[in-house]
Amino acid sequence: MRVRSEIIKFAVVGGANTVMDLAVFVALIGFGVPPLMAHAASYGAGTIQSFFLNRSWTFGGSSAGHSPWRQFGRFATVNLVSFLLGSMILWAGLGMGLPPLAAKLASILGGFFCNYGLNRAFVFRVPLSPRSA
Repeated sequence: MRVRSEIIKFAVVGGANTVMDLAVFVALIGFGVPPLMAHAASYGAGTIQSFFLNRSWTFGGSSAGHSPWRQFGRFATVNLVSFLLGSMILWAGLGMGLPPLAAKLASILGGFFCNYGLNRAFVFRVPLSPRSA
């Protein structure tokens, strides 16, 4: 049950992060910033917001007693992996002729479950009891 609740919360936080990510991306594209550079900046803004929301709400119970700096280091590593995956998807989409926003949306979709799984297992891990799965 806990995992389902976490996935729902992770999705809600992801929605908030996606809004921030897309808003920054669209604004930067509007100012003429190249899509991959805009992606880097917008992903970074969403990542910072994501850490604080996931630490305090999504995985809140697993944050007790853990150093926030150590968790942020792990979180940054997970998000670097997700960023690289998203960048490859964005680059491939642009190469296939997709508009920048469509390629960006594909990159967001492509990284969601990978990001959740890595955060659950590596950053905000808690031993699960047989009942909580």
